[in-house]
Amino acid sequence: MNSKFLAKIYAYALLYDLTFAYAVYNLLFSNNGLNNVEISILLGWWAFVAVVFEIPSGVLADKVNRKWLIVAAPVLKAIAFLLWGALTGSFLLYALGFLIWGLASTLLTGTYQAYIYDVLARDKMQDAYEKVISGVNFSKKFGVSLGLIFGGLIASISIELVMIASIFPLIFGTLIALSFVEVRAKKQSEEIKYLEYIKDAINFIRSSKIIRFLFFSLVVLSIYGNIEEYDQLYFKLVDLPVAFFGVIAFIPFMGAAIVEGLSYKLKGNRLVFVLLPLISAALLLISGLLPSIPTLITLIFSYIVIAPLSVLIDGRIQHEIVGQSRATVISFSNFLKHIFGIGYFLIFGLIIQISTFEGIYIFSAVVLLLFSGLALFRHNE
Repeated sequence: MNSKFLAKIYAYALLYDLTFAYAVYNLLFSNNGLNNVEISILLGWWAFVAVVFEIPSGVLADKVNRKWLIVAAPVLKAIAFLLWGALTGSFLLYALGFLIWGLASTLLTGTYQAYIYDVLARDKMQDAYEKVISGVNFSKKFGVSLGLIFGGLIASISIELVMIASIFPLIFGTLIALSFVEVRAKKQSEEIKYLEYIKDAINFIRSSKIIRFLFFSLVVLSIYGNIEEYDQLYFKLVDLPVAFFGVIAFIPFMGAAIVEGLSYKLKGNRLVFVLLPLISAALLLISGLLPSIPTLITLIFSYIVIAPLSVLIDGRIQHEIVGQSRATVISFSNFLKHIFGIGYFLIFGLIIQISTFEGIYIFSAVVLLLFSGLALFRHNE
């Protein structure tokens, strides 16, 4: 395996997510006058942007040089944080930032997985994909963890300064991406028309029962991507001092990074689809029913327990994909996640309006319990 390639891809993944703003950006919105419902609308807008751009960017990744999409993603993300840090905050400004950030995310999701798989396939090492992507996910979460720790500390000086500081790791990530080399045969890709990638991906998804279940699994598990956006508000609810926001948020990301780094060892074990959501649901339920500083422990462990599934599902999808539309197929899964992400945010906003804020954690626990039951049914087939 090419150690130089692995070092670059791990460093890029770490720097892209070494984002100090993760620790406090919802707090930034709240401090500038936005209420919880407006924040939910913003997060739903973010998901909507991803829905609009997800499949076009996936097709683009299959048709053109993937390297330049990997280069462009951190540049756009940096622009979003520059806007938030340098200009006076408002709902529209934050919406513009999410538009740019959402575009950056769609350029990268699917693209870097397909790029990594193609590099490994070129070297006849595709069976090592789960191990490599585990390392990538560890790097990403380690980057997030560092960002949370230092973001919380910087926020004690100025939340706007946190946004500006988030730009610098992205600049270094861009420089690393510029050294990447495209591995696909360009001539073969250019012979395929743009819409044919979409048609090929749809036909493949329709013909594969296992792919459809894996996509559904990703959609259900993506609820964690939604509830984590509210964790800063949960910290505020239980009266956690702001100086500890980054430290507490660091623990689940670092824990998830470690277990994701080892998750390839569970490859082929179908029972994890039943047990991990079940345990995570129980922990979330406790967090929602008994919000307090002590129950932050159950919330933290809920994130850690569920973490291996994303790696295992990603690896299985990559091995199942055939043809030239690898990034497009992955983009379809992300498209579905974003569609449901909008739905989750709308449901969460409704729950906050008619019930209590902590009700979103109870609802999420119920969703995971139902998924665990479905996985058990499939396991016994």
